[in-house]
Amino acid sequence: MMQGQEMTPAEMQKIEGRRETRGMRPMWHMGVKGLMTVVRVLPDDLYDLVMHSDEKLQPGQVFEEIKRRRGKPEGREET
Repeated sequence: MMQGQEMTPAEMQKIEGRRETRGMRPMWHMGVKGLMTVVRVLPDDLYDLVMHSDEKLQPGQVFEEIKRRRGKPEGREET
């Protein structure tokens, strides 16, 4: 079985320190393997918050806001 290579703290900072990843869920990068590309689609206001503001965003903040806006789908139970 092939195993992934461990990344140094400097390499992790290069990935997690990008403006484009602000507000994503904690450990989001663990779901990305190999040469995968992550495409993030955001409403205009959240895109501007992530890309153009200097406001400090907590890990998962943007994800939670999107989840809040979508509400609870019909027939779906809380987890």
